[in-house]
Amino acid sequence: MVRNLVCCLVILAVVSSVSNAAVLANWKLNEGSGSVAYDSSGNGADIALDYGVGSWIGGSFNFDGTQRFVLDRSVTTFFDMSKDFTFSATINASPAGGTQCIFSTNDGENYYLGSRNFGIYNGKLYFEAAGIAGMYNGNISVLDGRMHNVEVEFYAATGTIKTFVDGSPDNQSSAFGGMAETPDFYTFHIGSNLFIDGYGLYSPFVGTMSNVVITPEPVTMAMLGLGALGLLRKRSKV
Repeated sequence: MVRNLVCCLVILAVVSSVSNAAVLANWKLNEGSGSVAYDSSGNGADIALDYGVGSWIGGSFNFDGTQRFVLDRSVTTFFDMSKDFTFSATINASPAGGTQCIFSTNDGENYYLGSRNFGIYNGKLYFEAAGIAGMYNGNISVLDGRMHNVEVEFYAATGTIKTFVDGSPDNQSSAFGGMAETPDFYTFHIGSNLFIDGYGLYSPFVGTMSNVVITPEPVTMAMLGLGALGLLRKRSKV
């Protein structure tokens, strides 16, 4: 029994160490003031508002539909979304927001081939890679006035997108194989995707958001090995 306990503690220590080291970016969005959200991962991927003004509330950023954070293109090498990745955020989205983009990689005023978008459509999660696959839609409503952790995972080897709400499997699609073959070199945004002159931000997020995290999760899983897999994520597969 003592031996098993020691083994479990060792595995937990490895899981904690590797998973923390593998975080590409972590914006807690709890600064409380200003227009910059600092990256706590150690990779220096701070993001700043390119539209709107800072609005902070209760350890979160409060989006009112007029704000968007942008990550400088020179830093986006951390976020090659043609490879494995996991994006997660804690949100409380307003039902008044309509279609809402949580994050995107895009530029200009048009959808470019392969631009990625993750957000809320008809009250449920959606993901799209423009020109590569049709819009993916989740099953679980997140517009209920409560805070939710939302997550999208991409597995490049199989072209599979999976979403989770509060750790529970939401839906999945294997129609995104072309995403692994399409370079992702667009600017990274949080809170909206396109900005259109004369219109403003397109599909802006409305509500609070905090603890935005990006990890190369499938790579992390391989490093940890099957023994630690169940400890790292205690949930069933879709």
